[in-house]
Amino acid sequence: MGSGPAEVVPVRIDPELRTAVASRAETDGTTTSEVIREALRQFLDVEQPEQAQHDPNHKPC
Repeated sequence: MGSGPAEVVPVRIDPELRTAVASRAETDGTTTSEVIREALRQFLDVEQPEQAQHDPNHKPC
């Protein structure tokens, strides 16, 4: 998942957003947690640590 143990972070989301997240997870064959983590990574422009280590095209900053 990441570089260390995951932490549970409770957040409140409206029912429409929750439905959209669940739908995307089902479409992608993944979990709602992973959909939310990926959305946050993209929004914050943060790579998964294991992606950076295994991606031959990754260039360190």
